[in-house]
Amino acid sequence: FGLISVLVVLQQLRSQIASPSRRLAAIAFFIVTTIGVLITGEVMNTAVYLGTILIFLVARPFDGRRGLSFIIGGILVVVGILTAVVWFDPLLYKRLMVSALKRLPWMASSDYHLPWTTGVTMAIENPFFGVGPKNFNLYCLSLKDAGTLETILHVSQCQWHPHNLYLQILAETGVLGLILFGLIGGYLGLLAYRHSLARRWADNIPLILVFVLFFPIQTYSQAFGQSKNFFVWTVIGFVLGKIRAELKEHEPSSNSSI
Repeated sequence: FGLISVLVVLQQLRSQIASPSRRLAAIAFFIVTTIGVLITGEVMNTAVYLGTILIFLVARPFDGRRGLSFIIGGILVVVGILTAVVWFDPLLYKRLMVSALKRLPWMASSDYHLPWTTGVTMAIENPFFGVGPKNFNLYCLSLKDAGTLETILHVSQCQWHPHNLYLQILAETGVLGLILFGLIGGYLGLLAYRHSLARRWADNIPLILVFVLFFPIQTYSQAFGQSKNFFVWTVIGFVLGKIRAELKEHEPSSNSSI
């Protein structure tokens, strides 16, 4: 929700009709949210957030000096916030560096490595239909109870979910489910791309959110079962809502005559 709010706020800042008071409030909200993301010390969340902001700033037609000043200003604000936070909290800097060097999900030293490898092995063992939605942990526990966990999944403990959306879809619904999920992502991406074209790239929020949500290198898996799946489908609903609002603006008005 913070990411959605920041993108909407930046959209207001980019608008020529925003009043000075709204611009000031938008800048303050952006600074506070960015600091909140940085002080978590989570390198993947920070990278996704900063990458999304960068894409938003540059993924638009060049509109002269004003557009260039908006991009440079946004980048300088982010760099300034990052520098200030690291300067006043050296321990946070060390945590971010350790996370970047040792806790990226594909690294063996990462907390996410075990869930990822478990998801891959589970998908290989159940390639076509998976183990069933919401059954990642239950399947693992059943193998543990049967004494075959290390033989089949090559792990000694069970995880709640694989911490990757694609691995969860693949492990729980198999290749067929992953294909259907990919079609959903492709369809949403196509709708968002058409939306950006229709708005002449003045509003690229839906396209950016679809890209971030379906980006394969991430550490969440919330399609089924977990309470946080609410956020995934809320983002999808927000994207479709903005696209639908744009379509309604261009629908011809129909006046019924009696």
